[in-house]
Amino acid sequence: MSRENKRVSTDLDVLHLKVSQTTAVQQFDQRLAAQLKDNVSEETPAKQLECALNNDGTNACAFLSVKIADAILSEVVAGSEFFTELPEAIEDTIWHLPQTINVYRDLHRLYDAMEAYVIMREHKIIKSSYDFSEELPFDDTVYFFNRQKTAFQAL
Repeated sequence: MSRENKRVSTDLDVLHLKVSQTTAVQQFDQRLAAQLKDNVSEETPAKQLECALNNDGTNACAFLSVKIADAILSEVVAGSEFFTELPEAIEDTIWHLPQTINVYRDLHRLYDAMEAYVIMREHKIIKSSYDFSEELPFDDTVYFFNRQKTAFQAL
């Protein structure tokens, strides 16, 4: 399967990844549906169905963002190979990180980046230390309705 690159401007390439947060859930659903179909068509007792999804990335955005940033800063090589290795590092994180973090998080809860970082540091999933901050690149506030459009355009 080849990656599709699409140049949208002189400064930006859009790269479509092979996986997303929902890939594991979609594949699990397909396997489970196939198992159920096979069980219905057989006259033998129902087989043991696969009923555990270990790498569910539901509500894992903060964890994935922090780990992908960590991979960029600590694992992906610099220079001309950076853009070659980056997609693979991101796909690997999306596919494998949920299985590692799901034992430490509530899949029904949304976490912010700092909470995700603290959990992953406590469990040695991330070894590097980082300082997190966020700021808008202008003086307008987003708490007024007419300023939201400006904030979205700036981001």
